[in-house]
Amino acid sequence: GLKTNQMTAFDSTKVFTVVSPNVADLVDACATQAELEQYKTNTVWINPKLANKLRRTKDSTGQYIINQLLTGELVMGGHRVITNTCIGANEMIVGDAAAIQIWFKRNFTMKLEDKPDLDAMAMYIYLRAQVLVEDEDIKGLIYVSDVDAALQAIQEV
Repeated sequence: GLKTNQMTAFDSTKVFTVVSPNVADLVDACATQAELEQYKTNTVWINPKLANKLRRTKDSTGQYIINQLLTGELVMGGHRVITNTCIGANEMIVGDAAAIQIWFKRNFTMKLEDKPDLDAMAMYIYLRAQVLVEDEDIKGLIYVSDVDAALQAIQEV
């Protein structure tokens, strides 16, 4: 429900076109769309498969699109990059991570189980939570359902 009901779809008509755009240009376009609504973006969520491709992709000046900091954190266009398999291989979300709220119902429950045949212990953690984005904050989270189509939409003719 987060991707479909609690985000704003990318709208290429709100930004200028770019000559030979790459994914970093698309992130900037998404950030611009959010900024027009008075939001500052700081995070990009992508699939690990797309991140794998982008780590080896360079822009027209020979610079890598995604950079890895000494801490191991990934950065693209000044945005922190978070990989998640819940996002499709050709999808992307750009926004302010603080706009996404997590509401917990009750407390964590943890159970330990002895597995003598494996000479190990199994730990099960149960959590009941809900993700929420308030109506006004939806404008600060931009959802790109098809990265390739979005790149074509912002390409200068």
